[in-house]
Amino acid sequence: MGRYAVIDVGSNTVRLCAYDVPKKKSVRGGKPRKIIDVKESIGLSAFVEPPAGGFSTDGSRLGTMTQAGIDAAAKAVKRQVKRAQVVCADQVWVFATAALRNCTNSAMAVAALEEEAGAAVEVLSGEEEARLGLLGARLAFPLEEGVLIDVGGGSTEVTRLFADGSVAGESIPMGSLSSYRQFVDCVIPTKAEIKRIGASFRLALDEARLPVHGESELFGMGGSVRAAARVWGDLCNGGVRSNVLLPAHVDEIIASCQDEPGPFAHGLLRVCAQRVHTLVPGCAIIREVFRATGAQRMTINKCGVREGYLLDRISRL
Repeated sequence: MGRYAVIDVGSNTVRLCAYDVPKKKSVRGGKPRKIIDVKESIGLSAFVEPPAGGFSTDGSRLGTMTQAGIDAAAKAVKRQVKRAQVVCADQVWVFATAALRNCTNSAMAVAALEEEAGAAVEVLSGEEEARLGLLGARLAFPLEEGVLIDVGGGSTEVTRLFADGSVAGESIPMGSLSSYRQFVDCVIPTKAEIKRIGASFRLALDEARLPVHGESELFGMGGSVRAAARVWGDLCNGGVRSNVLLPAHVDEIIASCQDEPGPFAHGLLRVCAQRVHTLVPGCAIIREVFRATGAQRMTINKCGVREGYLLDRISRL
Protein backbone atom coordinates (compact mmCIF):
# COMPACT_ATOMS: atom_id res chain seq x y z
CA MET A 1 0.00 0.00 0.00
CA GLY A 2 1.37 3.40 -0.98
CA ARG A 3 0.24 6.80 0.23
CA TYR A 4 0.09 9.66 -2.26
CA ALA A 5 -1.19 13.23 -2.15
CA VAL A 6 -2.57 15.43 -4.93
CA ILE A 7 -2.96 19.19 -4.60
CA ASP A 8 -5.34 20.73 -7.12
CA VAL A 9 -4.87 24.47 -7.69
CA GLY A 10 -8.25 25.31 -9.16
CA SER A 11 -10.14 28.47 -10.01
CA ASN A 12 -12.20 28.27 -6.80
CA THR A 13 -10.12 26.27 -4.35
CA VAL A 14 -6.71 24.82 -3.57
CA ARG A 15 -7.61 21.27 -2.60
CA LEU A 16 -5.56 18.51 -1.03
CA CYS A 17 -6.60 14.87 -1.37
CA ALA A 18 -4.42 12.08 0.03
CA TYR A 19 -5.02 8.44 -0.81
CA ASP A 20 -3.92 4.99 0.19
CA VAL A 21 -3.36 3.08 -3.05
CA PRO A 22 -2.75 -0.66 -3.59
CA LYS A 23 0.73 -1.45 -4.84
CA LYS A 24 -0.45 -2.76 -8.22
CA LYS A 25 -0.10 0.07 -10.74
CA SER A 26 -3.49 -0.20 -12.36
CA VAL A 27 -7.12 0.50 -11.65
CA ARG A 28 -7.69 -3.27 -11.48
CA GLY A 29 -5.30 -3.40 -8.54
CA GLY A 30 -7.98 -1.75 -6.41
CA LYS A 31 -9.50 1.68 -5.99
CA PRO A 32 -7.60 4.42 -4.14
CA ARG A 33 -8.96 5.03 -0.64
CA LYS A 34 -9.18 8.72 0.23
CA ILE A 35 -7.87 9.43 3.71
CA ILE A 36 -7.91 13.23 3.77
CA ASP A 37 -9.73 15.90 1.76
CA VAL A 38 -9.03 19.53 2.68
CA LYS A 39 -9.88 22.53 0.54
CA GLU A 40 -9.10 26.20 0.91
CA SER A 41 -11.30 28.65 -0.96
CA ILE A 42 -9.19 31.45 -2.44
CA GLY A 43 -11.14 32.21 -5.64
CA LEU A 44 -8.02 32.38 -7.80
CA SER A 45 -9.96 33.39 -10.91
CA ALA A 46 -11.01 36.57 -9.12
CA PHE A 47 -7.35 37.66 -9.09
CA VAL A 48 -7.18 37.74 -12.89
CA GLU A 49 -7.24 41.28 -14.28
CA PRO A 50 -9.49 41.46 -17.38
CA PRO A 51 -8.03 42.46 -20.74
CA ALA A 52 -9.08 45.52 -22.71
CA GLY A 53 -12.48 44.75 -24.16
CA GLY A 54 -13.22 42.13 -21.52
CA PHE A 55 -12.81 38.36 -21.47
CA SER A 56 -13.86 36.15 -24.38
CA THR A 57 -15.38 32.68 -24.26
CA ASP A 58 -13.14 31.44 -27.09
CA GLY A 59 -9.97 32.24 -25.17
CA SER A 60 -8.78 34.88 -27.63
CA ARG A 61 -8.69 37.57 -24.91
CA LEU A 62 -7.10 36.43 -21.68
CA GLY A 63 -6.58 38.29 -18.44
CA THR A 64 -3.44 38.63 -16.33
CA MET A 65 -2.85 36.90 -13.01
CA THR A 66 -1.96 39.44 -10.32
CA GLN A 67 0.82 39.14 -7.77
CA ALA A 68 -1.85 39.04 -5.06
CA GLY A 69 -3.31 35.94 -6.72
CA ILE A 70 0.11 34.29 -6.94
CA ASP A 71 0.75 35.04 -3.26
CA ALA A 72 -2.64 33.66 -2.20
CA ALA A 73 -2.13 30.46 -4.19
CA ALA A 74 1.44 30.03 -2.91
CA LYS A 75 0.40 30.34 0.73
CA ALA A 76 -2.43 27.85 0.23
CA VAL A 77 -0.15 25.37 -1.56
CA LYS A 78 2.44 25.66 1.23
CA ARG A 79 -0.20 24.85 3.84
CA GLN A 80 -1.49 21.91 1.84
CA VAL A 81 2.01 20.48 1.36
CA LYS A 82 2.51 20.60 5.14
CA ARG A 83 -0.77 18.76 5.65
CA ALA A 84 0.35 16.09 3.17
CA GLN A 85 3.59 15.71 5.10
CA VAL A 86 1.65 15.28 8.35
CA VAL A 87 -0.13 12.23 6.92
CA CYS A 88 3.24 10.90 5.69
CA ALA A 89 2.50 10.92 1.96
CA ASP A 90 5.16 9.07 -0.02
CA GLN A 91 4.82 11.59 -2.83
CA VAL A 92 3.04 14.91 -3.30
CA TRP A 93 1.97 16.18 -6.72
CA VAL A 94 0.66 19.68 -7.44
CA PHE A 95 -1.27 20.57 -10.57
CA ALA A 96 -3.19 23.63 -11.76
CA THR A 97 -6.06 24.07 -14.19
CA ALA A 98 -7.94 26.92 -15.86
CA ALA A 99 -7.06 29.89 -13.63
CA LEU A 100 -3.32 29.54 -14.26
CA ARG A 101 -3.73 28.07 -17.73
CA ASN A 102 -5.93 30.81 -19.12
CA CYS A 103 -3.90 33.92 -18.32
CA THR A 104 -1.45 35.87 -20.43
CA ASN A 105 1.38 35.55 -17.90
CA SER A 106 0.86 31.83 -17.18
CA ALA A 107 4.54 30.82 -17.34
CA MET A 108 5.69 33.72 -15.16
CA ALA A 109 2.86 33.21 -12.66
CA VAL A 110 3.60 29.49 -12.33
CA ALA A 111 7.34 30.11 -11.90
CA ALA A 112 6.66 32.67 -9.18
CA LEU A 113 4.16 30.35 -7.50
CA GLU A 114 6.66 27.49 -7.52
CA GLU A 115 9.37 29.68 -6.02
CA GLU A 116 7.13 31.03 -3.26
CA ALA A 117 5.46 27.70 -2.46
CA GLY A 118 8.61 25.59 -2.75
CA ALA A 119 6.84 22.98 -4.84
CA ALA A 120 6.70 22.08 -8.53
CA VAL A 121 3.37 22.87 -10.20
CA GLU A 122 2.17 21.23 -13.40
CA VAL A 123 -0.34 23.18 -15.47
CA LEU A 124 -2.73 20.86 -17.29
CA SER A 125 -3.86 21.69 -20.79
CA GLY A 126 -7.58 21.61 -21.42
CA GLU A 127 -7.20 18.36 -23.35
CA GLU A 128 -5.16 16.76 -20.58
CA GLU A 129 -7.64 17.88 -17.95
CA ALA A 130 -10.47 16.27 -19.92
CA ARG A 131 -8.48 13.03 -20.41
CA LEU A 132 -7.60 12.74 -16.74
CA GLY A 133 -11.15 13.62 -15.73
CA LEU A 134 -12.45 10.73 -17.81
CA LEU A 135 -9.82 8.39 -16.33
CA GLY A 136 -10.89 9.35 -12.82
CA ALA A 137 -14.60 9.23 -13.61
CA ARG A 138 -14.29 5.63 -14.74
CA LEU A 139 -13.24 4.68 -11.21
CA ALA A 140 -16.81 5.27 -10.02
CA PHE A 141 -18.61 3.37 -12.77
CA PRO A 142 -18.03 2.32 -16.41
CA LEU A 143 -18.52 5.07 -18.98
CA GLU A 144 -18.91 3.64 -22.45
CA GLU A 145 -21.04 6.01 -24.53
CA GLY A 146 -22.53 9.45 -23.96
CA VAL A 147 -21.33 12.88 -22.86
CA LEU A 148 -19.25 13.68 -19.79
CA ILE A 149 -19.03 17.24 -18.45
CA ASP A 150 -16.84 18.73 -15.74
CA VAL A 151 -18.00 22.21 -14.71
CA GLY A 152 -15.14 23.84 -12.85
CA GLY A 153 -14.54 27.36 -11.66
CA GLY A 154 -12.66 28.58 -14.72
CA SER A 155 -13.53 26.13 -17.49
CA THR A 156 -15.95 23.41 -18.53
CA GLU A 157 -14.62 20.21 -20.06
CA VAL A 158 -17.05 18.49 -22.44
CA THR A 159 -16.14 14.98 -23.63
CA ARG A 160 -18.11 12.87 -26.11
CA LEU A 161 -17.67 9.12 -25.56
CA PHE A 162 -18.24 6.91 -28.60
CA ALA A 163 -19.30 3.26 -28.61
CA ASP A 164 -16.04 2.20 -30.27
CA GLY A 165 -14.02 3.57 -27.34
CA SER A 166 -12.86 6.77 -29.02
CA VAL A 167 -13.44 10.19 -27.47
CA ALA A 168 -13.69 13.80 -28.62
CA GLY A 169 -13.36 16.61 -26.13
CA GLU A 170 -13.15 20.36 -25.76
CA SER A 171 -12.22 22.66 -22.88
CA ILE A 172 -14.43 25.75 -22.92
CA PRO A 173 -12.95 28.66 -20.93
CA MET A 174 -16.18 29.32 -19.04
CA GLY A 175 -16.79 28.02 -15.54
CA SER A 176 -18.93 28.97 -12.57
CA LEU A 177 -16.52 31.51 -11.07
CA SER A 178 -15.23 33.02 -14.32
CA SER A 179 -18.83 33.39 -15.55
CA TYR A 180 -19.83 35.07 -12.31
CA ARG A 181 -16.96 37.52 -12.61
CA GLN A 182 -17.61 38.27 -16.27
CA PHE A 183 -21.40 38.59 -16.27
CA VAL A 184 -22.71 39.26 -12.75
CA ASP A 185 -22.71 42.68 -11.09
CA CYS A 186 -23.93 41.77 -7.61
CA VAL A 187 -24.03 38.45 -5.71
CA ILE A 188 -27.12 36.67 -7.02
CA PRO A 189 -27.43 36.86 -10.84
CA THR A 190 -30.42 38.61 -12.37
CA LYS A 191 -32.59 37.02 -15.04
CA ALA A 192 -30.78 39.01 -17.75
CA GLU A 193 -27.35 37.98 -16.42
CA ILE A 194 -28.33 34.31 -16.34
CA LYS A 195 -29.47 34.60 -19.96
CA ARG A 196 -26.15 36.17 -20.96
CA ILE A 197 -24.19 33.37 -19.31
CA GLY A 198 -26.30 30.75 -21.08
CA ALA A 199 -26.08 32.47 -24.46
CA SER A 200 -22.31 32.90 -24.20
CA PHE A 201 -21.76 29.27 -23.24
CA ARG A 202 -24.14 28.07 -25.95
CA LEU A 203 -22.16 30.02 -28.56
CA ALA A 204 -18.86 28.59 -27.31
CA LEU A 205 -20.24 25.04 -27.35
CA ASP A 206 -21.62 25.51 -30.86
CA GLU A 207 -18.25 26.79 -32.05
CA ALA A 208 -16.54 23.73 -30.57
CA ARG A 209 -18.56 21.59 -33.01
CA LEU A 210 -18.64 18.58 -30.71
CA PRO A 211 -21.12 15.87 -31.77
CA VAL A 212 -23.16 15.95 -28.56
CA HIS A 213 -26.73 16.41 -29.83
CA GLY A 214 -29.12 13.53 -29.31
CA GLU A 215 -27.07 11.83 -26.59
CA SER A 216 -29.33 10.38 -23.91
CA GLU A 217 -26.50 9.44 -21.53
CA LEU A 218 -25.11 12.48 -19.72
CA PHE A 219 -22.59 12.25 -16.90
CA GLY A 220 -21.49 15.14 -14.72
CA MET A 221 -18.63 15.78 -12.31
CA GLY A 222 -16.97 18.72 -10.63
CA GLY A 223 -17.96 20.99 -7.77
CA SER A 224 -20.66 22.90 -9.64
CA VAL A 225 -22.52 19.74 -10.66
CA ARG A 226 -22.37 18.22 -7.19
CA ALA A 227 -23.40 21.51 -5.59
CA ALA A 228 -26.39 21.84 -7.91
CA ALA A 229 -27.63 18.39 -6.89
CA ARG A 230 -27.07 19.19 -3.22
CA VAL A 231 -28.89 22.52 -3.43
CA TRP A 232 -31.86 21.04 -5.28
CA GLY A 233 -32.17 18.26 -2.70
CA ASP A 234 -31.88 20.52 0.33
CA LEU A 235 -33.80 23.60 -0.86
CA CYS A 236 -36.28 22.18 -3.36
CA ASN A 237 -36.82 18.55 -2.39
CA GLY A 238 -37.26 18.55 1.37
CA GLY A 239 -33.67 17.58 2.14
CA VAL A 240 -33.71 14.42 0.00
CA ARG A 241 -30.61 14.34 -2.19
CA SER A 242 -29.97 12.26 -5.31
CA ASN A 243 -27.06 11.32 -7.54
CA VAL A 244 -29.19 12.21 -10.56
CA LEU A 245 -29.87 15.74 -11.81
CA LEU A 246 -32.78 16.44 -14.17
CA PRO A 247 -33.34 19.47 -16.41
CA ALA A 248 -36.38 20.30 -14.27
CA HIS A 249 -34.17 20.36 -11.16
CA VAL A 250 -31.85 22.94 -12.72
CA ASP A 251 -34.82 24.99 -13.95
CA GLU A 252 -36.29 24.95 -10.44
CA ILE A 253 -33.04 26.23 -8.90
CA ILE A 254 -32.81 29.06 -11.44
CA ALA A 255 -36.51 29.92 -11.04
CA SER A 256 -36.08 30.12 -7.25
CA CYS A 257 -33.14 32.46 -7.74
CA GLN A 258 -35.14 34.71 -10.04
CA ASP A 259 -38.44 34.70 -8.11
CA GLU A 260 -37.11 35.05 -4.57
CA PRO A 261 -33.45 36.09 -4.66
CA GLY A 262 -33.33 37.04 -0.97
CA PRO A 263 -34.66 33.78 0.52
CA PHE A 264 -32.73 31.86 -2.13
CA ALA A 265 -29.44 33.50 -1.10
CA HIS A 266 -30.14 32.77 2.58
CA GLY A 267 -30.84 29.14 1.68
CA LEU A 268 -27.55 28.89 -0.21
CA LEU A 269 -25.70 30.23 2.81
CA ARG A 270 -27.05 27.29 4.80
CA VAL A 271 -26.37 24.63 2.17
CA CYS A 272 -23.12 25.72 0.48
CA ALA A 273 -21.97 29.14 1.63
CA GLN A 274 -18.75 29.01 -0.41
CA ARG A 275 -20.77 28.78 -3.62
CA VAL A 276 -23.39 31.43 -2.90
CA HIS A 277 -22.16 33.53 -5.85
CA THR A 278 -21.14 30.75 -8.28
CA LEU A 279 -23.95 28.19 -7.91
CA VAL A 280 -26.38 29.85 -10.33
CA PRO A 281 -23.77 30.62 -13.03
CA GLY A 282 -22.82 26.95 -12.84
CA CYS A 283 -26.47 25.97 -13.20
CA ALA A 284 -26.81 28.22 -16.28
CA ILE A 285 -23.95 26.25 -17.87
CA ILE A 286 -25.46 22.90 -16.89
CA ARG A 287 -28.81 23.92 -18.37
CA GLU A 288 -27.15 24.71 -21.69
CA VAL A 289 -25.50 21.28 -21.73
CA PHE A 290 -28.92 19.69 -21.20
CA ARG A 291 -30.29 21.74 -24.10
CA ALA A 292 -27.38 20.92 -26.39
CA THR A 293 -27.50 17.18 -25.78
CA GLY A 294 -31.25 16.74 -25.36
CA ALA A 295 -30.53 14.43 -22.40
CA GLN A 296 -33.26 14.05 -19.80
CA ARG A 297 -31.01 13.19 -16.86
CA MET A 298 -27.45 13.56 -15.67
CA THR A 299 -25.79 10.92 -13.52
CA ILE A 300 -23.39 12.52 -11.06
CA ASN A 301 -19.92 11.06 -10.70
CA LYS A 302 -18.01 11.68 -7.48
CA CYS A 303 -14.58 10.93 -8.95
CA GLY A 304 -12.78 13.14 -11.45
CA VAL A 305 -9.57 14.84 -12.47
CA ARG A 306 -7.78 14.44 -9.11
CA GLU A 307 -8.28 10.69 -9.11
CA GLY A 308 -7.34 10.52 -12.79
CA TYR A 309 -4.19 12.54 -12.17
CA LEU A 310 -3.31 10.26 -9.26
CA LEU A 311 -3.68 7.07 -11.30
CA ASP A 312 -1.80 8.53 -14.25
CA ARG A 313 1.18 9.62 -12.15
CA ILE A 314 1.33 6.37 -10.18
CA SER A 315 1.47 4.45 -13.47
CA ARG A 316 4.70 6.36 -14.29
CA LEU A 317 6.50 5.41 -11.08
